[in-house]
Amino acid sequence: MPILAFLGRRLAIFAVSLLGASLLVFAVCSALPGQVAEVILGEGATPAQIDALTAERDRERGQLVDQIEDLRTRLNSAEADRVRLNALLADQRERVPRRGFWVRLLG
Repeated sequence: MPILAFLGRRLAIFAVSLLGASLLVFAVCSALPGQVAEVILGEGATPAQIDALTAERDRERGQLVDQIEDLRTRLNSAEADRVRLNALLADQRERVPRRGFWVRLLG
């Protein structure tokens, strides 16, 4: 058990550290002046390169948003299926005679 507690603490510290590092990188990148594409490509980038990278990042962002919407739709569909299944099971439970069935079975 002490090993499990140790591993649990280490995993928790890792998760918190990873979250902190991510937030720090995001804050630094947000504080930088100019467009993100300019920062990525450097000072010697041409306007065409900056436009191309900006368009690519926008396209990727659109794909990510589409994937998130698809996941949200699937989760809502799964939730609706769960609700229908619970209603069906409740209906089936009501149809089974409770006391008489067990009395006859064990009787």
